Amino acid sequence: MFSIKLATPEQIPEAELYLDKKIKGLVMLLYEQKLTGAVEFNIAPGGGFIEALKTDSEEMQYVTLASALNFLDLHGIRYVYINLKEYEKLCERMKFVPCDEGPVPKKDGYLAKVDLKGYFTHEHE
Repeated sequence: MFSIKLATPEQIPEAELYLDKKIKGLVMLLYEQKLTGAVEFNIAPGGGFIEALKTDSEEMQYVTLASALNFLDLHGIRYVYINLKEYEKLCERMKFVPCDEGPVPKKDGYLAKVDLKGYFTHEHE
């Protein structure tokens, strides 16, 4: 069984060690008896921004990223941007599209975006 939830302040050092980076935003941690996944994101004007994603198994990448998207959606965030080239196929599967227009252009480093309106309820505009 696994669990995924927002990291507590006490868990941040473990998350930083796992992701091999300083956490500058929020992070959700995936546990399967031990830490096996993490996703870091920020919330700013214009949307949510996925900064890092890592899992020990490829099949948990979708679950981990979807959990972050759901958290952002439940907190009223409509657009989510990502710049993780190594997860291009995952992003396509999750309906991210090229970031050629909008409030955060490609030149700022974010390569893809997803509109969360109706994403989890399947009620689109």
